[in-house]
Amino acid sequence: MKHLVRVLIVGFAITLFSCSDPCEDVNCENGGVCDDGTCLCETGYSGARCELESRLSFLGEWSGTVNCSGGDESSGSFIASTSEEGIDKLLLTFDDGSTAIACATSSTSLVIPPFTVVDPIFGLNVTTSGTGTLVEEELTLDIEIVAPGFGTSLCQYICSQ
Repeated sequence: MKHLVRVLIVGFAITLFSCSDPCEDVNCENGGVCDDGTCLCETGYSGARCELESRLSFLGEWSGTVNCSGGDESSGSFIASTSEEGIDKLLLTFDDGSTAIACATSSTSLVIPPFTVVDPIFGLNVTTSGTGTLVEEELTLDIEIVAPGFGTSLCQYICSQ
């Protein structure tokens, strides 16, 4: 019986102290940190090992249709280029000459934080914000434009490269 108790104690001790570290074979890139076997990526990177620069999938010229509430569908385009604001930032330059800074939150989604510009015709402070989702090769931008006295317009760009 003593022998059986010793075997059980030794077996329990070996089991208790031989648990493997789930991060032992995980190599996170670009400053990512392993937590319980999963890489937690620094801002601007995504992927299983933080190996992807999130904004790269959005770079280039995009064109397609624009549909705004209360208006007709029209064609529209913009260029997404890198921005020196940060590794996760994109500069969106629309065909009307307006620009916006967007933040790539992953390689398939972006956010356009609220920004305000003065409308050159009416002199109003117009605030714009939105989100974008990339599915396969199609990018959908949902944009909200708020103009005091004129209300809110919701616009959707559906475009491809």
